[in-house]
Amino acid sequence: LAVRRVQAGDLDARIEYTSQDEVGQFTDAFNRMAQQLKKLYSSLERKVQEKTRKLHEKVVKIEQESAKYEAMLESIGDGLVMTDQYGKVVIFNSAAREILCWERQSVIGKEVTAVFPLQNEEGKAIPKKDQPIYQTLSHLEKTSGTYYYASSGSGVFPLVITVTPVIL
Repeated sequence: LAVRRVQAGDLDARIEYTSQDEVGQFTDAFNRMAQQLKKLYSSLERKVQEKTRKLHEKVVKIEQESAKYEAMLESIGDGLVMTDQYGKVVIFNSAAREILCWERQSVIGKEVTAVFPLQNEEGKAIPKKDQPIYQTLSHLEKTSGTYYYASSGSGVFPLVITVTPVIL
């Protein structure tokens, strides 16, 4: 019965047997093993709780830092569009939303050239490979220039674009 209780996770289960014969020795060994398992389990539980607490503290700190950085990026007066290494939009601040007439949820995760097709001064579409984001991603160098953007609500207007690689 005690063996089944230990198998089921009841590490307080003990065998009551007081003889000094082989069965008594086996009983003592079983009871010591159950006690040792209980100590190890308790120690492991404390370690897991401590690691979980520390992990939670780190998550809270990261969330606070993230909120601080997001607030700083949102407060920048210039339009800021940040992409990942594949050219997909990851940050789109309020100034960019106002300038480009797009909602954040319509842009995040989409390829920047699909959302913001650029034109040259003659009104011709700039090929994807020649757009500033891809020039910067290809050469890992800062790219700047004046381009034209056709907004559905504001017509065509010039944008001074600077693309700088951020290498972490």
